[in-house]
Amino acid sequence: MDSFGNLQDAAQQDGSAPAKRRRLASTSAKNTPSITPAATPSLPYDLDGGDIKPEALEGTPFDVADSIGVHVGDVAVKGEDVPQPILLTPVIKAEVKLPLEPGTRVECKWVSHDDAYHAVRIIEKRRLPGMEEDPRNYEYYVHYVGYNRRMDEWVALEQLDLSTVVVEETVEVDGPGGRKKKKVAAEEHESDSEHGDFDPNALREHEEFTKVKNIECIELGRYVMDTWYFSPFPPEYKDCKKLYFCEFSLQFFKRRSQMLRHLAKCRVRHPPGDEIYRNSNVCMFEVDGKKEKTYCQNLCFMAKLFLDHKTLYYDVDLFLFYILCEIDERGAHIVGYFSKEKCSEEGYNLACILTLPCYQ
Repeated sequence: MDSFGNLQDAAQQDGSAPAKRRRLASTSAKNTPSITPAATPSLPYDLDGGDIKPEALEGTPFDVADSIGVHVGDVAVKGEDVPQPILLTPVIKAEVKLPLEPGTRVECKWVSHDDAYHAVRIIEKRRLPGMEEDPRNYEYYVHYVGYNRRMDEWVALEQLDLSTVVVEETVEVDGPGGRKKKKVAAEEHESDSEHGDFDPNALREHEEFTKVKNIECIELGRYVMDTWYFSPFPPEYKDCKKLYFCEFSLQFFKRRSQMLRHLAKCRVRHPPGDEIYRNSNVCMFEVDGKKEKTYCQNLCFMAKLFLDHKTLYYDVDLFLFYILCEIDERGAHIVGYFSKEKCSEEGYNLACILTLPCYQ
């Protein structure tokens, strides 16, 4: 008799109660167990999406964890004779109200990364352009919990698993004059090392102001780069998803045709300022922010798209900018830059540094 039969006889001799899980005897001339599926018990739940009733499982051959499997001993068996698993419709415990509000947490399918579901927090919502007023006609700007803010993006409702919705709780705090006001729980920062030098209140204000990327990508020369962060471009550019930069003057445009017209007239083929270093096809230009104000401001606007905590945009007079370029027959193409104050009271020799993503 095989080992499973021995176990059954031993259980009968001891007078012990039969095991919860049905054990199937198996015999074969080749000592290979042949599986005989047990009769499927009446199911203690509603196939239309009702809740499982654990108390209804008492005395059945399966426990809650194994309610849709067939087992030999403790090993789940798959085969043609084994009943197929029964898929249960997920039960949403609370009604989900659309559109989802900022602060809501939910699982989101990260299509552009690994096509798997990740926990996200909704930062902002907006109605799809040209669509009628309907709670389902919204898209959501989400932050992937545990990832840098540069991965934040707009996603469609279809990417969200609404069965995992968790609404962020609010707490009441004392306001001025003893009045009560609601305050949303602050978002924890996943990477303290990135924000260690920032005051928490200043950091919260900064992230509130820059929470949504206003430009999705830029075209610079032969490269198209997805942006990482918000940049305070002039108001007339707030609805642009893509900007086109002249790689020599760094002027930016809403449409490619505008940039091409500019390039037809532009005779500049390198950054303004003095070339202070050259080695093979690499060179460095020193640019005075006071003398070349427009170029340096445009450089700061572009750099902020890839730097989270850059604050210098307009007041460039007190800074020197050093532009690293790669040279070919068409001219000197910007690779990156760093800047420094002309006279730093603290003795700092570096204010900001960036290598463009296409060269990283």
